[in-house]
Amino acid sequence: MRTELEKRILSCPESFETKPVRLYAVYVIPSRAAKEKSLTVMPGGERVAALMEHTYRSAFVAGLGVQETHFSQVLRLARGTRVAWLARPEDLLGIQTLADIVQRDWD
Repeated sequence: MRTELEKRILSCPESFETKPVRLYAVYVIPSRAAKEKSLTVMPGGERVAALMEHTYRSAFVAGLGVQETHFSQVLRLARGTRVAWLARPEDLLGIQTLADIVQRDWD
């Protein structure tokens, strides 16, 4: 237990939404830091490629034989969802500015 860290309790609603909720955006944060913080919306083909590349446990897709299903799901997601590159700073000092950029994207 790390007693030096401030801890908080976040209460959850008593029930969760049972119907599907539309995903507004996927933000891809490159592993390399950028000099400038920015948000760049991806065009169609780039959205598909980014979603394919960032599929959780993508190595299992071929092993399970679900490549076609996976690809059609990615296409559907890419058609109806905003996908953007979110350039991040090297350190965490600019994290609030990055959060502000995402918040403006939602407004």
